[in-house]
Amino acid sequence: MPPGYREGAGIEYPVVVLLHGLGGEGADWFDPQLGDLQPTLERFIADKRIAPFVALAPDLYHGKTTTAPDVAGRLLMELDVERAEEEIAAAGDYLLSQPECSSK
Repeated sequence: MPPGYREGAGIEYPVVVLLHGLGGEGADWFDPQLGDLQPTLERFIADKRIAPFVALAPDLYHGKTTTAPDVAGRLLMELDVERAEEEIAAAGDYLLSQPECSSK
């Protein structure tokens, strides 16, 4: 959730979907050893370079991770694309059902 988020405050936030790279997981975006995106986003928001938003970072490989290219390739080939689409859509639908989230 964006800095300053308060449930029931009546403020709408856009939703951004962050898809992880091959062999990674959704949490990689916010892991200090990997993406560590949160401090950068908070700084950009504070500097008014971007508007506050809600981030959705699904884990399409359900906890399976690797740094080995051959294993990553295998995970990609085994990915159930229809299931991934359904999970992303369901998460998006849930977020958009929340009064604080907007599709704008």
